[in-house]
Amino acid sequence: MTSRIHKARDWVWVGALVVNLMLSLFIWWLSAVIWLPDLVSPDSEHIIARCAIDSGESFELTQRWAGDGYLTGVRHRSRGGTSVFAVGDGDAARAFRCRVSVSTNDSCVTFQFSGKRLRYYWQLYSLFVGDDQ
Repeated sequence: MTSRIHKARDWVWVGALVVNLMLSLFIWWLSAVIWLPDLVSPDSEHIIARCAIDSGESFELTQRWAGDGYLTGVRHRSRGGTSVFAVGDGDAARAFRCRVSVSTNDSCVTFQFSGKRLRYYWQLYSLFVGDDQ
């Protein structure tokens, strides 16, 4: 009788190992699509980069989970308290780092991340999206 119990216990361990392996593979695959903490709070907006200029205006590269990718855009906050949001990419990959450069001659702030380049011209309130090349 004890040998049957040992065999059954061995199969339970094998089954638990297989289930654990399958679950781990699924989570690994899912993490390539969505940053897993965003499943817990899908409506939260992530600020990837922020910069401010001498006039008191600030610019933020933000991302929010949108179901099939991340809604990525630039939020322009004026010194008067109003803000404008310009959508750059509706299904971008999650960005964790960003390089920011400001050109006051062109009134332009450039965000480079994940192979993309977003240029926001603050006097025109316009956003141009391109590849980072």
